[in-house]
Amino acid sequence: MLDAQEILRRIDAAYDLEPEKSLSDHGVYFAAMADCLAQAEALGDADVLMYARLGYAYALREKHEGTMRAITGEWLGVLRTCLLAWHAEPGRYDPRYVRLLWYRLLDLVGFYIQLFPDPGDRVLRLADELGRYAPSALPWVPYELDRARMMVAARRGDAAGTERIWRSLRAREMPKGRFYQDRILAEDAKIWAWFGRDDLAVESLAPVLAGQVPLTDGVPVEYQLIVPYLRLGRIDEAVAIHERSWDLPGQKVEPVLAHLEFCLLTGNEERGLQVLHHSFLQVGGRAGGSLHGMVVAALGAALCRRVLARGLDREWLRDCDCGDPDCADVTLYTYAALERDLYWDAVNTAEELDEMDGASFQSERVRALLALEPVAHVELPSRPVVPPAFPHPAAHLPATGAGELTAALDGAIAAPSSRRRVALLQRITHNALLAALPLTAGTARTAMLDDLAREDWDGWRFELARNLLELFRLHDARPALLGADRLDRMWRVVPTTFDRVLDRPGLHLAQVYELLDLLDRHRRPGTDDEHHLRWYRGAFRTRGGDRDGARRAWESFDALPPHDRYRAPDQIRRRVRLHLDLGDDTAALAADPGDSDLLLIPYLRTGRPDLARTVHERTRETASSAAAVTEHLRYCIAVGALGDAVDMIQRNLPLYHLLYDDNDPTFDHMRAHAAATLVSEAMVAAGRDTTWIWPGDDCDPPCPPEEGWSYARFADGTRPSLLAHARRWESLLGTDLHTRAVFALAGGDRNEPCESPLRPTR
Repeated sequence: MLDAQEILRRIDAAYDLEPEKSLSDHGVYFAAMADCLAQAEALGDADVLMYARLGYAYALREKHEGTMRAITGEWLGVLRTCLLAWHAEPGRYDPRYVRLLWYRLLDLVGFYIQLFPDPGDRVLRLADELGRYAPSALPWVPYELDRARMMVAARRGDAAGTERIWRSLRAREMPKGRFYQDRILAEDAKIWAWFGRDDLAVESLAPVLAGQVPLTDGVPVEYQLIVPYLRLGRIDEAVAIHERSWDLPGQKVEPVLAHLEFCLLTGNEERGLQVLHHSFLQVGGRAGGSLHGMVVAALGAALCRRVLARGLDREWLRDCDCGDPDCADVTLYTYAALERDLYWDAVNTAEELDEMDGASFQSERVRALLALEPVAHVELPSRPVVPPAFPHPAAHLPATGAGELTAALDGAIAAPSSRRRVALLQRITHNALLAALPLTAGTARTAMLDDLAREDWDGWRFELARNLLELFRLHDARPALLGADRLDRMWRVVPTTFDRVLDRPGLHLAQVYELLDLLDRHRRPGTDDEHHLRWYRGAFRTRGGDRDGARRAWESFDALPPHDRYRAPDQIRRRVRLHLDLGDDTAALAADPGDSDLLLIPYLRTGRPDLARTVHERTRETASSAAAVTEHLRYCIAVGALGDAVDMIQRNLPLYHLLYDDNDPTFDHMRAHAAATLVSEAMVAAGRDTTWIWPGDDCDPPCPPEEGWSYARFADGTRPSLLAHARRWESLLGTDLHTRAVFALAGGDRNEPCESPLRPTR
């Protein structure tokens, strides 16, 4: 058994293994602290055990097993054990350890508010509990507990409650010993910037700017005033702060989000990309459920969207340091893919926070950040330079020469799985581009196409579209390089690529038109190329809400000789759906002269109710696609046949249990949810709501049957979802046509607050 001095020495040595201080793995650090705790428990000395428990609790931040809720629960349990032991025998413990105990407790309260959020009411109860134990010898404890209450009020969007506590704190002297005063004042400025109270933000930091409060370690906190200064018209001061601090090394997440918002508010997207790449761990590392991560994810998504609209999207290397030679992570990333990831990270984190707090403030805040527009167009003194896309060879692939890459290419093509092949081929593409070997890069890209176009790989639409675009750019620059066989493979995946981008949000409409124009220059005589391009030009003009452009595009397509692909029933129905999305009954009826269940509403609106009823009765039992179910539900609502509508929903519940590898359901699914929402609310309004069991689903992981469902619950779980999805389409298409159409279909207001995923919560 180790003695007390040796255990204390080992605890201090374990602190030195903390990943932020050393190159040690997080598991090494945590294991060292866990071993110290076991030794202290065996020894039984009260002081040593207290110190070991405090070290172990601190190390739980680096425990990567289990959920964060379980980890913070264990963390709190260890600290509560220490608290109760000290409270039972307050004179027994070393005062240094008592002070450290309260540091750890208050740190955890702060984590519960911002880093690992817990429900606001629970945090307030914890603050009240700790207040009852607060020692008189540590006057900063009550002060910090009040600051925690202020932060909870701010997180909930309670501006009045926040200001009340803030003013009471300002009337008290800030205790010495625990606080870095400049950082406290900077946090106050940040809170007031949340609420748009820029005058109070400036007032909060005035003592720091006047030199009355020193900087901690000389690190500036003035970045908190960049956005308030901009909104107050103090543009030169905002620019000056940005210029001297945007690229400081080792910045935390708060300065990053301030500089990103500055770039968005001043129209400096290129500098925004510099900030993004300079601090990619903070931005691309995803929100992870934290308050700051949510904001930086929203700003990152807004920046990526601006970049897409300006035609600045590109591939770039996403580094990997996992050390796994069989790693299958994506190497080539794009701003389009990053926008998708960050958008849903911000939206879902905001929803979770608001659900915890019984509020809507964070969802409203994220929605505002995603829609940021410049308040002033500012030319920066220093010219923005976007970092190189391919700064060094890809991880896990040292090959850089032509011969090495050719050998690697043969091995990659023979890889046993699609995902592994794509990962290897992406690394080869990257290294070939870095080595200026365009044919090798083109060969690797072409070899990826079949895997990326697999029927079950909808989630790879970004990579598929990007590969196709880069291949045709290469063909445009060097027409003789790729050869006829590669060109045939490229054209073969054109319909699949456009189908996926048409069905699910992915590329910005400007990117789609760029690809269409590029393909148009390289149509091959005597092939299907022109039919494909004219059809998809009509489809995207329609999806983009351009009525005149859509009419001209479809006229251009119809002027071509008939083509078997586009006379097939599934393509006819697809074109009908596009016209219906645009609200063009005439074009929809012309596209399908037969009697189709997709045309039930146009039949009603053109005075043919008998035909509509006949088609409905003939097809309602077999309708199962999202588009067909939507039109039957619309018909039932129009004629008051709620019983038929309910039967339709119950037969097709799997449509409403959406689990994808990303958060983007198809356009047709979005409309199906809107129609089912209106039916559900009509059932509730008519006093006909019932309870039912949602059947089990073979998803991953499988969902068992679930009791307690009703149409009221269904509508509550779906209506708050539609706006997040409709606005995602809106931002990529540049029109609110579909946002308005979806909410008209659902019988609601497009501006009502909605940010959750488009599926009932199961």
